Amino acid sequence: MRVLIIEDNDMLNKAYCLIIEKQGYEIDTAYDGISGLEKIYSFKPDLILLDMLLPKLNGIGVLKKLKDSPPDHEMKILLLTNFGYKKEVEQALELGADAYFLKSSLSPTDLTSIIKKFDN
Repeated sequence: MRVLIIEDNDMLNKAYCLIIEKQGYEIDTAYDGISGLEKIYSFKPDLILLDMLLPKLNGIGVLKKLKDSPPDHEMKILLLTNFGYKKEVEQALELGADAYFLKSSLSPTDLTSIIKKFDN
C-alpha cells in the first residue's frame, strides 16, 4: 500500500514516516497543499494522511480540488489534525474525507491500527 503524508510539521511528518515504514508501506510526503495535490496525481497513493492547516492550500482546499478533478485511482483520505471545529470536520467529510482523527490523541500504536484498518 502507498501512503502519502501531507503534513507541514517536519517533526510529525518524520515521525509518521518512521511509524508507517516499519509496517512495510511505501511512503511519500508533502509539506503543503499544492505539493500534496501534485503528489496525489503522480505518486497515486492508496491512503492519504491529510492535515487541515497547511500552507499554500489547506486541507479543505485540497479536498475541493480533488472533488473538482478526481484522480484516476481510488484512495482513502484520513484527516489527522488538531483542528477540531465541528463545521470544518463535517465539510471535510462531505468533500470526501473518509475519517477524522485528532493528532494530539493518537499514539503510534493507534496510528498503526488506523492505517491497517484502511489497508484493503
